Amino acid sequence: RWVAGSDRFTRSAPFNGTDETDAATAGLVHVAITYAADGTVTGYRDGQPYGKPFRVAPLADYPAHEGQLLLGCRHGRGGGNRLLTGRIARARFYDRALSAEEIARTRSLEDTTLREADLIAALSPAQRTELENLRRELASIESQLQTTRSQASPLPPETQAWADLAQALLNTKEFLYLR
Repeated sequence: RWVAGSDRFTRSAPFNGTDETDAATAGLVHVAITYAADGTVTGYRDGQPYGKPFRVAPLADYPAHEGQLLLGCRHGRGGGNRLLTGRIARARFYDRALSAEEIARTRSLEDTTLREADLIAALSPAQRTELENLRRELASIESQLQTTRSQASPLPPETQAWADLAQALLNTKEFLYLR
């Protein structure tokens, strides 16, 4: 479910909207959340109201350069269950709460976005069958990977530290060579 986050849950409450079940297969989902001056928080999904608006503490006032706008992360640092499972294609931040009509129009700004459902509809029956077979194969491989990871014993802390350092070195874009 989509949630409007806030500073230590002072302006958070559930929208009681439907569970997000088709984002993984439908392509991009347009999510918008407005925070009105009176404390009303309203959610939208694909330009339509999502769940029920709620009213909480008034808006917070953050001094310049002292606040964070986090997208897809519940806290300043990732880890645990704090990260969005998905990707953010675009983000917009306005200096006021948009109206429902304006939110609907912002959804149409993305009209050049191809949804997965549209792409699948354009496939031939043979291509759709191949796609489904590949998806099943991918799901099986991901399941095997998850099982393997869950059965692996954790490394001792010192060994894990060395492994993390090695991975960090391998992930750098440039290596330093010493003679």
